[in-house]
Amino acid sequence: MTTQRKSARMLSILVKLFLLAVGVMGQWATLIGPGMMHGRALMYFTTQSNLLVMALAMVFLTYDVIGARRVPGWLWLFKYMATVAITLTYLAFHVLLMPWMHSIGMGDYYWSAGNMGAHVLTPLLAIVDWALFTPGQQAARARPAHGLVLPLGYAGFLLIANIAGLTFAGGAQAPYFFVDAQTNGWFSLGNGRVGIVWWMLLIAGLILLIGQAIRHLPRQEDAAAG
Repeated sequence: MTTQRKSARMLSILVKLFLLAVGVMGQWATLIGPGMMHGRALMYFTTQSNLLVMALAMVFLTYDVIGARRVPGWLWLFKYMATVAITLTYLAFHVLLMPWMHSIGMGDYYWSAGNMGAHVLTPLLAIVDWALFTPGQQAARARPAHGLVLPLGYAGFLLIANIAGLTFAGGAQAPYFFVDAQTNGWFSLGNGRVGIVWWMLLIAGLILLIGQAIRHLPRQEDAAAG
């Protein structure tokens, strides 16, 4: 194994260990703290995307530790989908949820351990991990539409939860304001309301953009080649 390859392997291990550390911090603080997901954390896309990224980090960390030269292609594709999902978590929180939280007097939540772990550090480290350590040929196999798979699965979960009468933190009927059909309606547009169909179309478009960006992130191997 060349010195460069050894260095890349050690850096990969360190990034994944750091990701796991901040991921555990975020999930533990969310579990015991009074934040926005208190009491129903596992029902939120944020938690599910974090746990998936952490689980995959453990799998890929194992491959790094044992020095495996090949990782199954389907695992790289699954990692791509998880990276898109956690990037959506990051962007949706900062663009949609954080302004709303400021408006209701919860702005200090941003600096909490739970938020730093779940909405900031874990997503950013997952993006770094993908960019630095994903072989170019594996990144090329992914398609932006693959990034829709996990959010669509979560949409199905929300539908089942609604039919089953399940509620979210604080007895809410929806996990996030933009998927609250009772408040926003399905197709409404105007009078301060945007129906969840329009929200879903907007988010689907955002996911496709994220997927395209993730595929074309600069790779460590590209930098080495330059």
